[in-house]
Amino acid sequence: MPFRLVTSCTTMDSSSRLLIVVLGILAAGLADATDRTLDAYLNPGCPTTSCTTFGVNPPYANNLVYIRSEVVNVTDAKQYRIFWSTIGAPTFIITEVSPTDPKDIQLAWNDFLEDHTPEGTYFTLYGGRYAGIGFAKLIEYNDVNNTGQITDANDTRLYYLDRNTVHWLNVTLIQEDDGNLLANLTALITQENVQFNLTIQVRAHPGDGRAAQNPRMLFTPSSVVVRVILDRVPIHFANSRFALEIVFASNDSSKINAVHSEDESISDEYSPGIFTVERVGGTDTYVQWRPIVYTKVNPGVSDSTRSHTGPLLPINNTMDWTNHTGWGLPYSLLGGLNGILDNGTTLMRFNVSFGITDDDYYNSTGFQEWSCEFGVGDRSTSSRKMSS
Repeated sequence: MPFRLVTSCTTMDSSSRLLIVVLGILAAGLADATDRTLDAYLNPGCPTTSCTTFGVNPPYANNLVYIRSEVVNVTDAKQYRIFWSTIGAPTFIITEVSPTDPKDIQLAWNDFLEDHTPEGTYFTLYGGRYAGIGFAKLIEYNDVNNTGQITDANDTRLYYLDRNTVHWLNVTLIQEDDGNLLANLTALITQENVQFNLTIQVRAHPGDGRAAQNPRMLFTPSSVVVRVILDRVPIHFANSRFALEIVFASNDSSKINAVHSEDESISDEYSPGIFTVERVGGTDTYVQWRPIVYTKVNPGVSDSTRSHTGPLLPINNTMDWTNHTGWGLPYSLLGGLNGILDNGTTLMRFNVSFGITDDDYYNSTGFQEWSCEFGVGDRSTSSRKMSS
């Protein structure tokens, strides 16, 4: 895919940075090259000192990356707004917009940071469909029966990904060789006498392609890929496994709760055979993943285990929101979204656990990596993205 690339970094104010990525893409079905831009802003419009770094050795930060994904010379091309935030809890959102929708982020910064309540509305999305995910907690469980299921564990340890437990370092934004925009988000998790790092990598895309990282998911500008890395996490049980509690939110056109499905797909570019794609979503919004967890940094064919997905559970009201996700997600960007608890909004939680029956436990390698992709688009299109 031929392209020209211009990048610049401009200081907007004391709490905001701008990274502009301009790509000339030869788009399928178009006679001429089109320009899709990824304009990424850090904490745009934040008026308070809370948006600057705090603490020392290392300094911590409130990170909100706002991306405008736009095509500048095609009037009917799809436009997107993308949000990556570590405030309250790690949350990631993409929405489809029209060229006439406001370009600036619609966020009441002062109230969001200083006077946030779970019932409050501080953030407004313009446009059509949106999809978002948030991570509520990391769960360590003692899998004494070696089933790979939390429900069979005889003991658990919960790490809520909230402000009391987690401090996030300054986000690092990187424009990669293929034009994708990568954010590295690193957290220091502290609970009682335990400290460790959690790393989340997030990517936005100016065009269609296939990820260079395993499991080499296909992507489009309407999707975001999120990768969670557990590296040398201290364990507390002889048979420790980990799980991640995920919340999925959308305004899917079906107006019903999301469903979980497992679909068999044919071979991809590098792995001939049949594999499974798991998906949570509705008609035109989704989060999906291959149930693969890599157990080494540069994995070979055998350096992996599988994941297990727990039941989908709806979040129906503020009490559900706070009781089940702690002090993180209700105070996050997703929690401050206008209408997040309204009828017709999809808001579901579920666990993905890493490891299955008779596989090694976490401490056999001390490393696990799991990826998912979420976005907007109809079901048939999103299914092909990971399997064609």
